Amino acid sequence: QEVEAAPPSDTLTTKNGTGFSIGIPKNFYQKTGEKAQSAEKTYFYWGDRRGDSFIRVDIFDASEQNDLNKIVEENKSAYGGSSGQNTTIAGKTAKRIDYNASSQVKGRVFFVVNGDKLYRITINWFQGEEADFLPPFEKSVNSFQFK
Repeated sequence: QEVEAAPPSDTLTTKNGTGFSIGIPKNFYQKTGEKAQSAEKTYFYWGDRRGDSFIRVDIFDASEQNDLNKIVEENKSAYGGSSGQNTTIAGKTAKRIDYNASSQVKGRVFFVVNGDKLYRITINWFQGEEADFLPPFEKSVNSFQFK
């Protein structure tokens, strides 16, 4: 008999990246993946239950352009055209855009600038299991800290 993998744990474990730390569900792991176009570094965090539901952090050079509003304006077409809403990440002003990654997968992307780096945090989850995935993913985003 096949047993389905568990949804993301509500208990987080801290993972460190270049210039940041983030809590991810304890039953998730860091997976090496393809770096986002023009990113300096990309971090993927996945569980075993669904390949379409993940947490991702991309780091970009923002030394030439660190105006958050301009950055979001330049990137919004990739996320359905929304200018996003204001929020905070690790105590800094950030922007959040909600989008549909596919017909059954929802997503949120957060943009925040720290020094000369742009951090883009993406969470995607299967719409049919939103109640299991979204709360721990939101908790994960809220745990993000700069180092």
